[in-house]
Amino acid sequence: MPILRRAVGKKIKELMDEQKNKLIEGMLKNSVDKKTADKIWQFIEPFARYGFNKSHAAGYAMIAYQTAYLKAHFPEAFMAALLTSDQDDLDKVARDISECEHMGISVLPPDVNESFPEFAVVPKTGDIRFALAAIKNVGYKVAVEISEERKKNGHYLSLEDFIKRLSSVVNKKLLESLTRAGALDRFGERASILASVPEILKFAASVRKNFSASQIDLFGEAQSRELKIELQKVPEVPKEERLLWEKELLGIYISEHPLDEFKDAFGVI
Repeated sequence: MPILRRAVGKKIKELMDEQKNKLIEGMLKNSVDKKTADKIWQFIEPFARYGFNKSHAAGYAMIAYQTAYLKAHFPEAFMAALLTSDQDDLDKVARDISECEHMGISVLPPDVNESFPEFAVVPKTGDIRFALAAIKNVGYKVAVEISEERKKNGHYLSLEDFIKRLSSVVNKKLLESLTRAGALDRFGERASILASVPEILKFAASVRKNFSASQIDLFGEAQSRELKIELQKVPEVPKEERLLWEKELLGIYISEHPLDEFKDAFGVI
C-alpha cells in the first residue's frame, strides 16, 4: 500500500502499472470478482492525475481565506502573531515589519517594562511591541524570566532594580544585547550603560553573593547593603552606530531610518 500511495502521489506510470497488476491479483485472491476489481482500479487511476493537486489546492485555499479574514478584521493581532512565528529569522521579521508600516501599524522598540517574549499588541494604541525573545543573543528562556518577574513583582523601577531581580541570569552578552537593542533605554543612554557593563556585572555578583549569605543568616534576613550603579558619563552614541546596532540585533532599523533625513530630497512624504 505505501508503494501504491507513492505511485499515485508522484504520478509514476511504470510503478502505477506494476501496482495495478499486484492490486488486482490481490483482490482476486480475496474472492473479489474481476469486474469489481477492475472497477476499483478505475477509481484509483484517474485520481493520480488530479487528486494530489486538488486536495492541496483546497487546503491552501482554506488557509488563504482564513488568513485573509484575520488580516482584514484583526490586523494588529494577525501581524503580531505573524511576527512571533517568524521571530527566529531576522530577515523575515524585517519583511513583516515593513508590511506593518504599509498597513499603518507601528512596531515599537523593545522595552524590558513593556515587551513580552513574543510580539504583542499594545491594547490602548493598537501598536505592536517588539518581542524580547526576538532580540539576538537574548533567548526565549531569559525573555520569559524578564516578563514573568515583571508580572509577579511589578515594573522595573531602575537599572539597579532590574539587575537585583534578575541577577541570576544577567551576563555580559545579555546586558550588551538588551542595551544595544534599546530595551534598557528608560534606565540610561546606551553608550553610558555599555561603558558601565563591568560595574553592572560587579553589582550583579554582589547581589548574588549577598543573597547566598542571607540563606544562612540565623533570622533569614538579607544582609545586603543598598548599592547603586554609577553609570559612566560618556558621549552619546552616534546615530549611525545606534542604528547599526538595531539592524544587527533586531533585523531592522526601528527607532528611525538612516535615510529619514533625506526624505525631502527624495520627495517622500
